[in-house]
This record gives sequence, structure tokens and C-alpha cells, in this order.
Amino acid sequence: MTLEEVKNAFRTIATGHTQIRQFEYGENFDIDKYPNQEDYYPLFFLEIPYSIQYNFEPSSNKTVSFAIVVLFRTDFDNTHDNHSKISTAESIADVILQKFRKDYKTQFKISSANGLSLSQYTDDRTAGVRVEITGTVNRECLNESDFNN
Repeated sequence: MTLEEVKNAFRTIATGHTQIRQFEYGENFDIDKYPNQEDYYPLFFLEIPYSIQYNFEPSSNKTVSFAIVVLFRTDFDNTHDNHSKISTAESIADVILQKFRKDYKTQFKISSANGLSLSQYTDDRTAGVRVEITGTVNRECLNESDFNN
């Protein structure tokens, strides 16, 4: 599974979820890029860069790590609303992760997923969850014809 296929798989699953209204990806989530309108949230964000470890023994595969973020708009400085939205975001992230694992278990084997709640993320009106995912994928086969002698 290539990194592009990972991104596309999460796009398909996230936008297929009944509560997710927007899918984005990039290096940093920039709240100013998105309107304050409620119709953009909950937002699913795939963070790049990816961390890639090339493994040789005992099998030739790659360990890939990246993060996903589910964000809601919240009431300004409202702890109760933040907690409620964090809880909902965590549930959404969990079912998206389960769906990804179910649909792509032969292409991307998840070895760990660790979440962190986010409150007042990038401004005082967003809350959610960030999940760091690590898994293995098969490496591309070496093709000698790709090289000049």
C-alpha cells in the first residue's frame, strides 16, 4: 500500500462517515484556512509528514507512522462543550480506525494507535482528538530493470 493509497483510503472512509463533513490533509492544521461555519465540522485531517522505517529482517516491509485528527468547533472557553466534543471526536476516530483496519488489514497492518485529546487546538474554539497510527506495509519489489547497469 503506497502513502497515496493510505491517504485515499482514509478520505473514502472519513467522508463516508455520517458525521464527517470535510476531509483535509497537510503538514499543519491551520484554523484560519477553514471558515468558522459549523458546516465544515466535524473535520477529518490527515497529518503529514509520514515517518517511514525500511525493514530488512526478518521480512522486507516498511513501518509507517502518521496521525489523524478529528476536530469540532466548540463554544468559546466552554469546558463542558470541549469535553463533549472531545468524547464524540474520539468515538468517530475510533470507528474510522476500525473500518480502516477491517477494509485494509492485508495491505496495512496496524500495530499501534495512540490518541490524545485536543482542547483549544489552534484557537479557543476547536476540540477533538489526534491519533498516531503505526503499521506495516509490504515494500515494493526490487526491479532490476529500473537501473542502468
